[in-house]
Amino acid sequence: MSMERDEERLAFLRECLSKSDTLTEQVLSTLQEFENRLETMEDMMAPVHESTAKLKRSHENILSTTATVDKFLSKFNITDEIRQRLSESPTAGTGLSSFFEALDKVNDAFAFMVNNRSFKSAEKCLPTLKALSNSGLHSLEALFGRMLDQHSTPISRDSLSRETTDPQPLLTIPQNALSQLSQMRGYLFSFGRLEYQKKYRETRQRNMAKTMTVMTPDKVKSDADLEPKAHVKGSNHFTWLLNAFAIMIKAELTLARTVLNREELGLYGDIVEPSLDLLIETVSYVVKKNKMSEHVFVMLDFLTSCYNLESAFRELLQDTPKNAAKMLELVRLIEATATRAMEELEQDVLNPPGKAYAPSPNGGIFPLTMNILNTLHRLFTYQATVERILKPSAPWGTSPITNSIFMTPAPTPSPGPSPSSAFAFQAPATAAAAAAAAAAAPPRRPASQELHNYICRIVQALESTLEAKSRTYKSPSLTSLFLMNNYHFVLKMVLEKPELTEVLGQEFVTRYEGIIGDNKREYQTRTWDRIVQSIAAHVQLEYKKGSEQLTSAGCQLLKQKYSGFNEAFAEIVHTQSGYTIPDATLRSSVRHEAVELVKAMYQQFLQRYPTEIFTKNPDKYLKYTVETVEQMINSLFESTPI
Repeated sequence: MSMERDEERLAFLRECLSKSDTLTEQVLSTLQEFENRLETMEDMMAPVHESTAKLKRSHENILSTTATVDKFLSKFNITDEIRQRLSESPTAGTGLSSFFEALDKVNDAFAFMVNNRSFKSAEKCLPTLKALSNSGLHSLEALFGRMLDQHSTPISRDSLSRETTDPQPLLTIPQNALSQLSQMRGYLFSFGRLEYQKKYRETRQRNMAKTMTVMTPDKVKSDADLEPKAHVKGSNHFTWLLNAFAIMIKAELTLARTVLNREELGLYGDIVEPSLDLLIETVSYVVKKNKMSEHVFVMLDFLTSCYNLESAFRELLQDTPKNAAKMLELVRLIEATATRAMEELEQDVLNPPGKAYAPSPNGGIFPLTMNILNTLHRLFTYQATVERILKPSAPWGTSPITNSIFMTPAPTPSPGPSPSSAFAFQAPATAAAAAAAAAAAPPRRPASQELHNYICRIVQALESTLEAKSRTYKSPSLTSLFLMNNYHFVLKMVLEKPELTEVLGQEFVTRYEGIIGDNKREYQTRTWDRIVQSIAAHVQLEYKKGSEQLTSAGCQLLKQKYSGFNEAFAEIVHTQSGYTIPDATLRSSVRHEAVELVKAMYQQFLQRYPTEIFTKNPDKYLKYTVETVEQMINSLFESTPI
């Protein structure tokens, strides 16, 4: 059975294979026929494809030729719309864009014609296009000038009072107007139309001149003689003027860098120059009117402003060497004037000018002493400036003051006078408050050797002048009082200024304390010694025989003693009631010593020789009680404390 089934399967497979072969032959026959037909069709389509390709190339050539012809013809056919747009005056804003577009088309056409002069019609079109371009550029120049005039207004005083270090530049023209001016300048510059440069220079020069009028009013010259005693650092108009000028030219430089290109920044220098010349003329006038030593702080104020603005001016004038040189000359003039003023100050201390520096008849503080100590105090307000002009190698090329004397090294800063000193000065605040104030204060910069030498020369000159002036008094007591008052004032002012104390050193403090003590003792000796000695001397009295009653000669001797004391004491009180010791502490100390000296001796005198033993009229000779003497001495030297 198995064999039969296999044979049946084999027979079935043979039959299927036979049918497959038949179908394969039929498919191959069909494919062969299809291939033959495709070959026939290809042979028929080849000519059509070649013809189509030729037609496509011809079409592309036609389109290219048409575009070229249209472009060529467009250069010849500037439409009436473009002609009319260029004949009209351009307007700011969106109208400016359309004007630029029309101008570009005309200039493109002109360039095309220039490059295609082989066409006869090109030569004919060139004059027309040139005229259209010139008309458009002329209108653009006019608009540039009008916009520049419209927006060129003087800078207000408030704007000029801002800080030069403000990172936000001062825009004197709105940003959108700046952008349009820059665009117009670019078009004009690219076509060689440079007349706008003259307009820009003249307009901005006039505008800066108007701003300078705001900065320097007509009264400027009448204010030139500044009152030195009322001068406060940075308070005068001319210090503000320098700062305002820097702000003004900074704004002008910002404008120039926005509107102009790098090659045209020379215009900025031309614009700034007239205003800089006016500034130099104004400041030079002030400087020349304030050469005297009394105006030294006016000059230092000027110079400090210049130094503070040095980096700003260097940056603002770096592209204008001529103006930078002028500014340098101005600074050198101020430096030289300040240097001369400081030299004159030193000479004025040695030889005080005028009657204003005559010593006071009451032995008070010499006006020169107050002025010089106040001056030394204020010098430290300008410490950096003073040290710079005194230093031989100052960057601006200044000439230092000749250091002829007192060329000693600057002392090491000392902690101040010893508390045990007999004349040590204590600060009015408590020690804790003083320590807190010292901790809160910014660290002090030590004085330079040049400043130390200068201060030492001034102090030495003041000492020489005080000694010379003291010799003009006829009264030895007044001489001692004058020196005591003035040396005390100097020391007090030095100790009130830590910078001065550090410069002059502890040796100076100790020496002045000794001078004050010596003059105090000399005053007591010259004033009270004579009267004290007269009552301290022992009197050999004569008594009647066998009695304790004085003889007439003895009575007369005591009467003379009493009368002599009364007259001498009255004379001293009368004379010295006009004397003064302005400092309350010193005044109290001098009074106390005088009271202690006179009171003790007078009390002993009264106890040793009472009036009852020589007169029946005691009121005639006992004019002053011990308490009265003390009160009268304590009423001397009254003055408003300094």
